[in-house]
Amino acid sequence: YLMQLPVYLQQIFAAAAIILLTGCSTIVAPPAVHVRSITPVGVTLSGIDFEADLQVSNPNRFDLSLLSYSYSLLVANRQLSSASVSQITTFPAHQKAGIKLPISVRYSDLFALIQQQPDPEQLPYHLKAALEMETPLGKSIIPINRTGTFSLPESYHQNPLLQRFKELFKPL
Repeated sequence: YLMQLPVYLQQIFAAAAIILLTGCSTIVAPPAVHVRSITPVGVTLSGIDFEADLQVSNPNRFDLSLLSYSYSLLVANRQLSSASVSQITTFPAHQKAGIKLPISVRYSDLFALIQQQPDPEQLPYHLKAALEMETPLGKSIIPINRTGTFSLPESYHQNPLLQRFKELFKPL
């Protein structure tokens, strides 16, 4: 019966059959990213270096390889950090893997944020990122665009050094 159909319809049915047989394995689901912690790791002449410990969950039936990434992090509508990094990391299929993300914050950006005197319980953030991934289908750019709020740990709320910075940079 299929042979009686025109060639272009046979090709459409063949393509549909291939898609149905391969199922969702040809669709690349973006990895889920969870921030486990952000830790200060160093102080330089220009700012403070942090390290974000991320947990990445690969929901796919195949490994994903991170080739490079770029990001921009805004806190309280002020850009605090941005970077582009080439780093090859493999995320195994249906597993979670850790990755460390370096974040450098300049003193001038930190002081400008403190001048705004944001609520330490509800700091709004906006993270824009692009992940260049290698998949079985080739290279793919996975965009990430997340907004939300986070709270500073209670120990920082009344930190004497933070209070001095606030007083020093209080608007006149």
